[in-house]
Amino acid sequence: FDGIFDDACVNDDSVIPPLSGPPPSPVLDSRILFRSATGGTFFLRVLDVRGDARPDMLYNVVMSGAGQAPPPAGCDSDFDGGPAGTGTDFTTAANWNPDGIPTGAVCIGPSFIVSYSSLAPTTVASLQNIAGTLNINGGTLTVTTSTAVGGTLNSAGGTLNLGGASNFTNLTMNGGTVNFNGTFQSIQSLTFNSGILSSNSGSVGLPPGYTHNGGTLRLAGGNVFTGGIINLVNGTIEGGTPGFLSGSINQTGGTISPGLSPGILNLTSNFTQGVG
Repeated sequence: FDGIFDDACVNDDSVIPPLSGPPPSPVLDSRILFRSATGGTFFLRVLDVRGDARPDMLYNVVMSGAGQAPPPAGCDSDFDGGPAGTGTDFTTAANWNPDGIPTGAVCIGPSFIVSYSSLAPTTVASLQNIAGTLNINGGTLTVTTSTAVGGTLNSAGGTLNLGGASNFTNLTMNGGTVNFNGTFQSIQSLTFNSGILSSNSGSVGLPPGYTHNGGTLRLAGGNVFTGGIINLVNGTIEGGTPGFLSGSINQTGGTISPGLSPGILNLTSNFTQGVG
């Protein structure tokens, strides 16, 4: 069960059943939303605080609804927002199907906006299908194998460690650190205002014509490539050895910082430097 439920109600609509004829229609005094993933035995205790309960009084209890359906194929944990469907916290066990903080393949449907800010580090096998929005606001979330974000991932704080291969439709950097530790990372749309995006191994593919508006794009052992020009307007592109930056850089602002004290930034195409 999701917990022990206690709900107080004033039973001011009690009706004594007649000696003959149909009983009166029941009136809802209270309702508790809860969920049991496995079924079981339920116990109901009525505490009479007014003192007028009698053995011949009737207590009508109705339980309705269905248990949790299995998560979609390929998902070990599917975010469902809890019994009321309104939860948003990643580390609240009741917000997942089945109940429990996820450790395997994680899925988030398109209608959900989920926030992660746990004080305790969390590790999952994969972000299998993130069709909604995942906000990383604090703490450390580690993904060991693969990431597929068809929706949006927002980094605003904390640390996101990504292993294996990743594919992002939308990645927004407004703080925090995203470490790419895997093989191949593809980003179709990147908005970079602040924070750190670090290519530690493998290759990170940026969208053609990408504009860097702030924060730090770091080559720390991995490669960065784009099919077009990287427009450096603000912020920093740093690092290099032994990685390569494949593509052209058009710098109109910000900072180019070769190496990681010391080192070489290997640029495979054109570099244009304006005021910066």
